[in-house]
Amino acid sequence: MKIAYAIILFFVSLNLLAADVPTDYLKCEKDTECSITTSNGCNCSSGGDQVAISTKYKKKWEGKFADISCIQVISDDPSCTKKVACEKNKCTLI
Repeated sequence: MKIAYAIILFFVSLNLLAADVPTDYLKCEKDTECSITTSNGCNCSSGGDQVAISTKYKKKWEGKFADISCIQVISDDPSCTKKVACEKNKCTLI
């Protein structure tokens, strides 16, 4: 039972850490200027998610989550099956 509580707490914590990518970090002119990263430091193989971001800001964004520890559990977040593209000068998942 303690493990179940720990897993629930982990996912609640991820949601609290999730952050919206600033508008400036989404600007693009073509698909190759966009990358996939996470909103909370944990990728889809670690219970997290994916968000689109300008490649120019990816390292800076990911630096916010340098101290995050993730568990190995496959996420069922809808973003995990999407690809990145530049649409209307904004990096987005499609």
